[in-house]
Amino acid sequence: MDGNDLKGKQSEEFRLPAGMASWLGPLLIAALTLAAYATALGGGFIWDDLEYVAENPLLFSLDGLRRIWFATETQQYYPLVFTSFWLEEKIWGLSPFGYHLANVVLHSVNAILVWRLLAYLKIPGAWLAGAVFALHPLQVESVAWISERKNLLSGLFYLLALRSYLEFDERGERRLYLASMALFACALLSKSVTASLPAIILILLWFRGRRWGGGVLLRLAPFFIVGAASGLFTAWLEVHRVGASGENWEMNAVERVLLAGQVLWFYLWKLAWPQDLAFSYARWEVSAAQPLQYLGAGGAAFAGWALWRWREHWGRGPAAAALFYVVTLGPVLGFLNVYPMIFSWVADHFQYLASIGPISLASAAAAWVWREKTGEARWGFAVVVAVLAALSVLTFRQGRIYASEETIWRDTIAKTPRSWLAHNNLGKILAARDLHEKALAHYRESMKYRPAKEIALNNIGNALVRLGRRGEAIESYRRAASLNPRYPNPLNGLGRALVEAGRASEGIERLREALRLRPGFAMAHNNLGLAYARGENFRDAARHYRSALKFAPGLAAARFNLSLTLIRLKRYGAAIAGLREGRRRSPGDGSSAGLLSWLLATAPQDSLRDGREAYAIALEVLSKNGENPIALVSLAAAHAELGRFRLAAEAARRAHRIARSAKAEEFAGEVEAQLELYLSGKPFRLP
Repeated sequence: MDGNDLKGKQSEEFRLPAGMASWLGPLLIAALTLAAYATALGGGFIWDDLEYVAENPLLFSLDGLRRIWFATETQQYYPLVFTSFWLEEKIWGLSPFGYHLANVVLHSVNAILVWRLLAYLKIPGAWLAGAVFALHPLQVESVAWISERKNLLSGLFYLLALRSYLEFDERGERRLYLASMALFACALLSKSVTASLPAIILILLWFRGRRWGGGVLLRLAPFFIVGAASGLFTAWLEVHRVGASGENWEMNAVERVLLAGQVLWFYLWKLAWPQDLAFSYARWEVSAAQPLQYLGAGGAAFAGWALWRWREHWGRGPAAAALFYVVTLGPVLGFLNVYPMIFSWVADHFQYLASIGPISLASAAAAWVWREKTGEARWGFAVVVAVLAALSVLTFRQGRIYASEETIWRDTIAKTPRSWLAHNNLGKILAARDLHEKALAHYRESMKYRPAKEIALNNIGNALVRLGRRGEAIESYRRAASLNPRYPNPLNGLGRALVEAGRASEGIERLREALRLRPGFAMAHNNLGLAYARGENFRDAARHYRSALKFAPGLAAARFNLSLTLIRLKRYGAAIAGLREGRRRSPGDGSSAGLLSWLLATAPQDSLRDGREAYAIALEVLSKNGENPIALVSLAAAHAELGRFRLAAEAARRAHRIARSAKAEEFAGEVEAQLELYLSGKPFRLP
């Protein structure tokens, strides 16, 4: 292969027929991408998606849009990403399908831009590179995970900015330079990893034979300055807001170089052999005392030397592709503290843009082999079809694991049993189903592999509380808090456990301490509200429930607790309005629906009661959640409001029977009193 093989003459076999490239090429990439991601389109919200979308208070008001741009309430300042979510919430609400579809469309557009950029650079196999970029299963994490809109949106602006600058360099039109600057700013406002753009521009100018004169560097200076400022701001947020500091990131310079070498080869291997792709990989130990760990960095250094040494023989293409890959991966090689590295040093979505380098090199090499070494073009065509089909099948299969958060973590454990994150998060899912013994087992498994164990200890405390082992839970919370005094979650759990143990003042202080560390901690506000409500300080309780809903509008427990408190304050209209809002946000919340039905049937003001709606809601709750005493009491009250006292008495008897068998004597007594009213032909009214 001489110096012109990866630049210049395009392979006739890889070029689409004349007149067809403008519409057939993009259409084919888009159709293949949509088909490959068909399984991912049906996925739900997973992990960070709740914070980014489903429970993000900034998405539900015009003021939220203002705060997205002019405040730093999110962990990272990526306003264009959150603006896209804000707009989509207005279009399809909180239906995950719409957000998934937007991600797939963005990814297909990016793949088309990759093709057109490489074709503009006259790199052979450009369309093939775009198709591989679209269909490679390594990209599934960036596309099927809604939160990774950051990659897709920043990638869109990055590729457009790159193309605009290269055209400016060729044609000298000022508008292209300004467009590139504006697009670069948009890329940074979507994800600051795109700060590498000016360095990539220099690499591609070198690839095209352009010298780096003073004029070139002067024109790129604003790009470097803006990119550096954005990168430094993000690095500061990672350390001081997100929490990327402490013993989990304590490595010397040698260890960071060793880690970078290992990470480079890990990603290349996954690109070349995309098997056992996992949502989270186990975090390995990095040690300068282990000789074998020097192989990665040494191999990378040798490969770089060889590409540079023989650049005139092989052409500049391989060296440019390698430089593109390394420079674009630079922010996630381990030299900077990035919070996700507390889980694993690597993640598939980290190399979304960086993969363009190796993919374009492999596609160009395939085009060269096809042109120079293949006797008949149909064999080369058959190989290309087979490769794209294989990638499509792998992507289709990989998309299935994004059906739900549980499928994500079970798949991760199957592939990487040492992933502490997967064990921890699967434990939380099991705990939500009241399977606390099974959850406890996963939390303890997580303890074996976690660099710092405060998260697992906090969740162990949560499980122990649910199992009635409050003393052990308090000890577990204390251990977690001592390991990381800046971590508010164990203080929240400890505060609630102490309140429930009758040590209210001590518990309230721990909850306040959690809120000092994280003022927007919704669950801590909710638990502080519960603590005040226990002491019958209902006004302060209501204030903290409202704070919880301000920071997490989808927190059904806080909305339910606020409604109960408003009832105690005899503010029935406000309670009904809040429960209606809760029904809109959380249609599956049976407790809030049951309470709404109860209020609509028993409110003292005639204007607030609606027996028919109360009856319909009670039936809906019973059909979805099975027969339970609270829903039956609501049904009884609705019957009574509609004058159907015999049916009201029948429903109340069923509720009374279930409450007695569950030994809920106080509740059974209340139901019995209501039953007597119904038997005498009178409805129940709140005071």
